[in-house]
Amino acid sequence: MASIRIRGARVHNLKNIDVNIPINRVTCLIGPSGSGKSSLAFYTLYNESKRRYLNSIPDSLKFFSDRPLKVDVDEISPVLPAFALAQTNPIMSSRSCVLDVIGLLEKLQKIFYFLGSQHCPVHDLPYRHLMPSMQLRKAFSEKGMRPQESDVIHLLIGREEYREIYGGRTHAPRSFCPRRNEIRTFDESDDFYEILRFRFGKLEMLDKRYDEFLKLKNGQELIAFQKRKKRAVSIKYSKQMSCPKCGRMASTGKLQHYSPYNALGACRSCSGHGAILVYDEEKIFPNLNISFKEGGTKIFNYKRLSVFEKKFIKEIKNAGYSEKTPFKNFSQETWDRIRHGGKDFPGLDGIFQRLGKKRYKKDIRILLRSLQKEKECEECEGTRVGEEARNTRIILSQKSFSFQEILKGSLSDLAQFTIGIVDEGRFEDTHLRAILKSVLSSLKTALKIGLGELPLLKKSKLLTPGEYQRLLMVKYLSYEGSGSLFIFDEPSLGLSGKEQKKLFSEILKLRNNGNTILLVEHSDIFCRLSDEVIEMGKGSGFEGGRIVHQGKYFEKSPARPSKEEVSYCEAFPRRSPSSWIIVKGLKCDQYAKKEMKIPIDCVTQIKGDSNSGKFQLIIKSLPILIKRHLEDIYKRESFYSYTSLRIEGDIRNVYLIDSNVGKVTGRSTVGSFLGISPHIRKYYADLPISKMMELRPGHFSVNSLLGRCSTCEGKGFRDIDMVYLEDIRIPCDDCQGKGLKGQYASLSDGRLTSYETFSLPMSKVMTYLRLTPKIRRIWEYVQWLNLDYLSLSRRLNTLSGGERQRINLLACLGQKIEDSLLIFENLSFGLSEKELVRLGGLLRRICAHSNSIIIVDDHHLFGHISDYTIDFNRL
Repeated sequence: MASIRIRGARVHNLKNIDVNIPINRVTCLIGPSGSGKSSLAFYTLYNESKRRYLNSIPDSLKFFSDRPLKVDVDEISPVLPAFALAQTNPIMSSRSCVLDVIGLLEKLQKIFYFLGSQHCPVHDLPYRHLMPSMQLRKAFSEKGMRPQESDVIHLLIGREEYREIYGGRTHAPRSFCPRRNEIRTFDESDDFYEILRFRFGKLEMLDKRYDEFLKLKNGQELIAFQKRKKRAVSIKYSKQMSCPKCGRMASTGKLQHYSPYNALGACRSCSGHGAILVYDEEKIFPNLNISFKEGGTKIFNYKRLSVFEKKFIKEIKNAGYSEKTPFKNFSQETWDRIRHGGKDFPGLDGIFQRLGKKRYKKDIRILLRSLQKEKECEECEGTRVGEEARNTRIILSQKSFSFQEILKGSLSDLAQFTIGIVDEGRFEDTHLRAILKSVLSSLKTALKIGLGELPLLKKSKLLTPGEYQRLLMVKYLSYEGSGSLFIFDEPSLGLSGKEQKKLFSEILKLRNNGNTILLVEHSDIFCRLSDEVIEMGKGSGFEGGRIVHQGKYFEKSPARPSKEEVSYCEAFPRRSPSSWIIVKGLKCDQYAKKEMKIPIDCVTQIKGDSNSGKFQLIIKSLPILIKRHLEDIYKRESFYSYTSLRIEGDIRNVYLIDSNVGKVTGRSTVGSFLGISPHIRKYYADLPISKMMELRPGHFSVNSLLGRCSTCEGKGFRDIDMVYLEDIRIPCDDCQGKGLKGQYASLSDGRLTSYETFSLPMSKVMTYLRLTPKIRRIWEYVQWLNLDYLSLSRRLNTLSGGERQRINLLACLGQKIEDSLLIFENLSFGLSEKELVRLGGLLRRICAHSNSIIIVDDHHLFGHISDYTIDFNRL
């Protein structure tokens, strides 16, 4: 059997491994988190394919000075063209939406351009061509002329235009001389030649000769001469369409009018973003239960806004309140003064208006954005396009669909609309037929893999990593070529068992076309259905990087928990719910539940299909709803609605633990996020040799000017902009990729250098260090969560989703958690079943401290761990 031959792979923790991956087969990579699965799939196979493609570009087309480094492997043969989908969502743009990701926006624009008709936004009537008789009546009326029905009207055009239209004819019945203001027998020297003569009472006869007017250019000058009064009217003839009732003119109807990325088509209010920026009161007044004196708002701590502090205090005193009055006690009239201005205070509106005039300054833009939020554009209602496009309609079976209505729907709505067009079969254009076929094919695939309820205009940056990956998979699964390699990272994430089987059937179609599929997976369903399984292990980090098994999936895999380990989880006493969180009428986006009852002081599993609303209602809405209830603040503007909320037990805090580690930068590391790195830097700064050199903790930080390499600014690499291609990253020559200046990176405590302490796995470092009680507690949890293979310098943006989620949990466990609600999203992400069992034991321990845990995950093992299960498909 033909296979991809890999010899001597040493990327990251791979131990010089040799492996053959069968071509034209589905191969599943399994193993513990950190065992080297991604190192083999993404950092070896995919990176080498990308490198060879870039190296194939001729010198005349080079966009960079240095070639990317070769992947640390002896041999890969053959190197197939590779497409990779990692379980991340890199989109930061506020303009991109679902339609853009799935690649259907441009096709939908063409469908409405070819099949749609523009309608008047006021009267909802289709635009029609303004007939010649209507244009003449309008011209006479504007000039105050009221011809009688018997009056003779002469219609004339310019001499050159007449010859151009009538094929060089040199004679006309009559001509008009503007200097004498008279109609006379044809004179070739006159400026205007007659094309028609009629009585005003028979003006409508012009419409019957409409074909003759079509020869005229748009904007062509016409002269209408009233013989009796000897008065002439100049008319700019228009071919443009207009509303038959109000005369509102239609646009020229170009394809660009349907694109939010083009100035012609973008909404004028939001410039094609679908939203505008307004100040966010929750950011300005985060806690309404405290007063100004207690730090209820810190907006005036900014230097540029500090001048308004005294005016704000004076304004609330004028309203009869003091600095010690909690904000929630302010009257509506006082809040109106704060928002719109009063006697002394210019109001938030006035402050932000003044700042807006100085947006050309970078610090002002940063300040404004930190205090603003996105609000749906009222003009386009989030559709991003202008009025002309929004009011274009397609009529199907006596029912009219506007471009705006379709855009505000979901993928399943778009599928029904497209099927309706295909069923009517009223199109003859082969290009349009091909577009409709392509759109329908993509939408059918999207529906099969659980994306049907996804709104077309949902912002790409708000998509979960699983949703974003599956949207891109829709494009990849429509790939009709062969001989390529596709690498997918946990495509089963967030899907129920039924949806996983449907997705795998689509992947098989890609394989049957002659392509090779490599899955990085932990799903039992995917493993069983794959043609072959490659298991990495046996452990994580240094203990991983080896091939444990290759062949058919077998039950006694080291990645699977033993019966004793599962029994360990089941041995924890199950709790019977005695108190509940009861939410009635909760609604978010298009999802709603009549009533939800969630037990307190228990571990609860919530499962269901990806479109059951579990993410929108539990992950997106419930934490904010409960937090606002606990803080007893007034009802702010929300993206959700509900009828009632009752908490019967004692809950003081809410924690949402997912793969989002909050506000981090590209420099954020595991050590800095957990608070361990400052302790290490202080440890090295206190060494005798450091004190002799007068070194401070900053000398051991890649983020400090004292210690970081000046060439790469502490990054350890240089990014080379590839313009239209992905950027290339080259290690820094001066610091050899360490990020620190050489003399500080090599400073040692007798066992390890400072660079080694940060770059080696924590399991090889932490045992040598003197740890404070807090750091020791964090280290214990690091070992329990099987994260000791990570280094302290590992950047957070390079972690897998499962690793980020466990890092988030570690940050929570660093503080004392009691009487709290912890909500986990896709907790099984990146973890083998054996690791999940170990994690289940930790969750039971956390629950024992009067905590309530909600796990939004369909993995079957959580049925053994949880006390209570809620199926959203049946709720």
